[in-house]
Amino acid sequence: MPKSHALGRSYPEVMTESSTFLSHVLWLGGPPDAGKTSIANTLADWHGLQVYHFDQHEAAHMQRADAEKKPALWAARPENLTPEQRWLTFTPEEMGYATIDAWSERFEYACEDLLDMPKRPPIIAEGPGFFPDLLMMVMDEPRQAVFLLPSDEFKARSFGRRAKPADRDQTTNPEQASLNLITRDFYMTEHIHDRAEALGLTIIEVDGTRPIDDIASEIEEQWGPWLH
Repeated sequence: MPKSHALGRSYPEVMTESSTFLSHVLWLGGPPDAGKTSIANTLADWHGLQVYHFDQHEAAHMQRADAEKKPALWAARPENLTPEQRWLTFTPEEMGYATIDAWSERFEYACEDLLDMPKRPPIIAEGPGFFPDLLMMVMDEPRQAVFLLPSDEFKARSFGRRAKPADRDQTTNPEQASLNLITRDFYMTEHIHDRAEALGLTIIEVDGTRPIDDIASEIEEQWGPWLH
C-alpha cells in the first residue's frame, strides 16, 4: 500500500454521459461512522426510495480490479496485503491516501452498479467512497450531494459501539491497528470537508446531539425536487 500522490490527485475517468443517466441518484457521502446508512435508510423508508450501499459491494469491486487499470484497488485486495501489513505497516496518513485512491477507483464500478438498477423510484447512493470531486462529474445539480462529517468524539464513540470482528483482530497489536484506522478516517474527514467546501457542496456536521430524524429532515428539504 504505497503512499499515493496526494489527496487531491486526478480521479479515475468516468463515462461522460453518466451525468444524464445518473440524474435520478441522490448522493450521501462522508467518512465511515458518520451515520450515512441510518439516514439513507430513514429517507428511503419515508419516501419509498431505493438505497445503494457502497460498502456492500467492496468484495465484488475488488474482484473486478485490474492491476494495470486499478492499481490502488488491486493493491488493497486481501491476497495482496496481510492484516499485519494493512493495519500496522503504514502510517495513518499513508493509509488515508491509499484508501482514498482505492475507493476512488471503485467509483466507476459503483456507477455501473447504479446504471444497472431501475431508474424509479430514485436511488440514494450512500458510502465513504463518494468523494466530492467524483460526484461533480456525474451530478446534474450540486444539491444532489450531501456529506455527513462526524466530529472526532462522535467518530470514536460510533467506532467503539460498532466494534464488530475485523481482520485487525488478527494482527499482533489489534488496539494499535484500530487506532490507526480511526486516525486514517480523520484524514479522510479533513479531505472530504476541504473538497466539499471548495466545490460549494452541502456539509452536515454530526456530533451526536441531533436525532437521526432531524438530520434526515434537513436533507429531505434539500432533496425535495427529487423526492416528489
